[in-house]
Amino acid sequence: MRYAKANVLWKNIAKRNHASAPSVDAITLSNLAGFKDDTFETENGFVCVCGGTGQGKTALLQLIQRALTSSDEGRVPKHMPARVEIADVAVKIRFAENEFSMTGAAGEYPAGVQLIDLWDRTFRPLKYFRRQNIEILKEGITPTEFGAELVEDISAACSKRYDKIVAFEVEAEDDEIIPFFEVAESSLQYDSLTMATGELSILYLAWALNRGDRGAIFLIEEPEAYLPPISHEHIVRLIAEAAYRRGLAIIFSTHSANIVDSVPEKNVLPLRREAGYSVVAKGPQAKMRALQRLGLRPQRKMILIVEDVCSQIITREMIGGAGANFWIDAEVVVEPNGESGIREFLRRIPKAIQSTVIIGVLDGDQAGKVGTDEKTLKLVFLPMTEAPEVALIAAVRRNMPMFSKYSGRERERVEDAIESAIHLDKHEIIQRLASLLGLSVENIIKIALEAWKSESGNRRKIGKFIDRILVL
Repeated sequence: MRYAKANVLWKNIAKRNHASAPSVDAITLSNLAGFKDDTFETENGFVCVCGGTGQGKTALLQLIQRALTSSDEGRVPKHMPARVEIADVAVKIRFAENEFSMTGAAGEYPAGVQLIDLWDRTFRPLKYFRRQNIEILKEGITPTEFGAELVEDISAACSKRYDKIVAFEVEAEDDEIIPFFEVAESSLQYDSLTMATGELSILYLAWALNRGDRGAIFLIEEPEAYLPPISHEHIVRLIAEAAYRRGLAIIFSTHSANIVDSVPEKNVLPLRREAGYSVVAKGPQAKMRALQRLGLRPQRKMILIVEDVCSQIITREMIGGAGANFWIDAEVVVEPNGESGIREFLRRIPKAIQSTVIIGVLDGDQAGKVGTDEKTLKLVFLPMTEAPEVALIAAVRRNMPMFSKYSGRERERVEDAIESAIHLDKHEIIQRLASLLGLSVENIIKIALEAWKSESGNRRKIGKFIDRILVL
């Protein structure tokens, strides 16, 4: 039930527009040490900035805050690095009927901006409350009790079963509000001073987000800090739920592979190092590569349905050779009725199936033969422009020394075998060659495929083929 709820939540966030919540459309950076000058396009006002340690995630959040907050107002981070202070940034935002291009030079984003870093939500409140008489401090303050649904979400994030959570909103120096939490769990009752650091962090985030005004922008540093990986997905759902319900924009940093894996790809902004600079990785495989760098080995479960054994071997080799088996746990099966059978099978797949992606893989010569009623089917095409058997034999002829070397057969013997088989139906050519050369059908196809891959532009075609599979 909770996972179904999460799927609905992400769909709801994807559907919202700048009329209901701020849309952070673009972030332009220049002169930020350690970063390449660039413009990052984002969607839906929900952005997960991910990357390894030291790749500039926190600096990026601080710079965005600086752009959205005028220099004389708002709480600027006390330890903002010099490189952030001198960098240039522009943030484009749409909200309601307004468009903003914020640079920090003058004015501030009117709906409010808050940067919640690790210090803000853990050690800073503890440092303050440890100097106070808590009972005196609470006098005259009516505690705010968290609702049942929010308590349930926090319980999931903290691996607890809370019965009650309340916050005393204490007015500290400079009119700042700092929450003091008290919780009840079964027979236990405890507060901010005695709870775990990760627990305090999550309670603070839940409290802050659920006080946010519609249109506010929250910048959150590593919400998963101090908590075990099993909690990470629950944390990001808690944040997303508050963003959707209250109409907030969220930009948060993380190096949790579990969080990145749970967030839709279009909401992920992956940072990586390139020639000594931090850059945003782009392309259909960017999120997958980010997960690899963060140490997670995600795989999408797939069934790829192909026309024949030749296409089956080619598809397996392309997935494995491109390293895509890191991302794809695929079973490649042959449909006995060929391309017509694949189309008919895809039409009959229940749309409710979500645990496994089922994709039809047709030969490249079918690419221009998709009917208007078939455009919603999950179809990809092998990257040869003709039938794969024809493309492979042509590649062998153009790369005869290579095929001869890898197959261990003399060139003249290979040429004679091709001449003997070329007049046959395309589905019989490979079998005939295997018989004449004393090789298995699989070996013939694999070696011929290597010959085809060696030609200019064909490896790029394979990359596009894999990309297409990944985005379906």
